[in-house]
Amino acid sequence: MKFMMRLIPVVMIQLLLSDAVAAESLTAPTISSEGVQVFAGLGSGVLFEKDNGGATDVTRLPLSGAVGVTWENWRVRAEYSSFRTSDGNGTVSVARDVESLTSWLSYVSDYDAPWAPVFSAGIGALRTNVETTLNQSMELSRGSWMGGFSLALGLQSRWTKSFVVRPELRYNSADNFKIKDARWGVFVNLELSVY
Repeated sequence: MKFMMRLIPVVMIQLLLSDAVAAESLTAPTISSEGVQVFAGLGSGVLFEKDNGGATDVTRLPLSGAVGVTWENWRVRAEYSSFRTSDGNGTVSVARDVESLTSWLSYVSDYDAPWAPVFSAGIGALRTNVETTLNQSMELSRGSWMGGFSLALGLQSRWTKSFVVRPELRYNSADNFKIKDARWGVFVNLELSVY
């Protein structure tokens, strides 16, 4: 019953929009490289960070989602990214979830070119959640959001007017803007203009 109650407003909005489009009261937006474009993106990569002892680099495979706007050669986007690590044996295990929210400002040297360099800087917050399991009991400790910054140097590849692939070298500071425990690596973003 709750599902049906939630579905009714969605169906009503769809009917109203389809009537408005049929009556040509709404027109499809045009995408122009000179105007503002809204985009959504997904990304993944390989980041390296020091292990607990600080002796060796270990790999992390974060996933991210982003939304943003483009205006001329400038891009502003908000990105959520996370990865999970785990370690342990049959009796004790520890899992760590690292989440980050970053606001990025990027400059693309030639937005309409098939290939163009991109320079990016970001500031945001990150936190680490730790899940400890001992035998059958599990304890979750949620960390606090702490400040951090990121830098990236990439190459934008424009495949179509609305689809962009951007591989980049990325540097992420640790929590509280620490440089000692920073992460660095390669990240690839796929972005699609939606307006």
